[in-house]
Amino acid sequence: MRGNGPIRVTFLFTTLEVGGAERVGCELVRRLDRKKFQPSVVCLKHLGPFGTELAASGAVHVTAGLKRSRYDPFAGQRLAEALRSLRPHVLCMFGSGGDRSFWGRLAAAWVGVPVRVCCPHSMGNYEPWEPYNRLLSSLTDCFVAISERHRQYLIREAHLPASKVVVIENGVDIERFSPGVRTSGSEPAGPVRVGLVAALRPEKNVAMLLRVAKRLRETGVPAQFVIVGDGPERTRLHRLAKEAALEECVQFLGFRADVAELYRTLDIVVLTSRFEVLPCSLMEAMASGLPVVATNVGAVADLVEDGKTGFLTPPNDVDAFSSRLAQLIQDESLRQRMGRQARKRIESRFTVERMTKRFERLFEDLLDRRTASTG
Repeated sequence: MRGNGPIRVTFLFTTLEVGGAERVGCELVRRLDRKKFQPSVVCLKHLGPFGTELAASGAVHVTAGLKRSRYDPFAGQRLAEALRSLRPHVLCMFGSGGDRSFWGRLAAAWVGVPVRVCCPHSMGNYEPWEPYNRLLSSLTDCFVAISERHRQYLIREAHLPASKVVVIENGVDIERFSPGVRTSGSEPAGPVRVGLVAALRPEKNVAMLLRVAKRLRETGVPAQFVIVGDGPERTRLHRLAKEAALEECVQFLGFRADVAELYRTLDIVVLTSRFEVLPCSLMEAMASGLPVVATNVGAVADLVEDGKTGFLTPPNDVDAFSSRLAQLIQDESLRQRMGRQARKRIESRFTVERMTKRFERLFEDLLDRRTASTG
């Protein structure tokens, strides 16, 4: 089944737009040991910025455009043809978007891909494909959860078989995201800088941060808020900030490619999401030695230790969020202590090297198991 060459692994994404799951997936593709693995990438829809970057590198075969409309009935056929050409030993369906898992498993079963792995990066948000995907559990060798709370959710709420769900935590590059001397953007005597890094989509609830900023200004707690990211909510958020007269204390920086350097200009990182799984922005911030304040949704509590590496508050609770953030803004020693603990937390469990090694072992074990079962 395998031969003596490297294990061919095809990673299937819906698209590689800018997002946490997509960023993690691309890191995994880049870091697989090329002596043991030969990765390729397929995007059902368009490439997106991360996909374009991978294709331009020339190091990985990239295919896109197999699903040409929302209800394209021929997407599975085109994907099957792509898999016949790539001949993977393993198909790894990665990220959010239920269409990827649906078409991926059908096509893989059709052409006989030996091992099929699903990495569903969703939790708490309803997927219209979910009822159909439940029917395809028998066509899946393994589901990868990215934290223990995520594993429990997949078993209890998504009704996946417990015997097939394993945990591999997401990882961050701790060399790229590391504590450093504060660079441009804020002097020690200036206001504390509070950053939010996220796609400006409704589920990120960035409007809540604007309410928090207004509350702190009214109570005399000085801070500068920096919002990094772009998305469909951008125009509305700019309008809300203007209506609340927050132009002087809230900056919208848009998409930034230099986010690792940007963290070094911040003092605190926040996240106000309505639902999440294991947010990459918080991992990056903690690796950069920053304390965080976040809503306690999804599996965030598997990452942030409340009171030790940051604070967790109920979702959409402006009072609680404002209180905890004010506490950090007004206590520099607390910020420093939590920032050090945050860095240690990432180093112990959430590095990209640890994640990659565990995926490599998983692919090898599943393929060896499949080979043994087929004689």
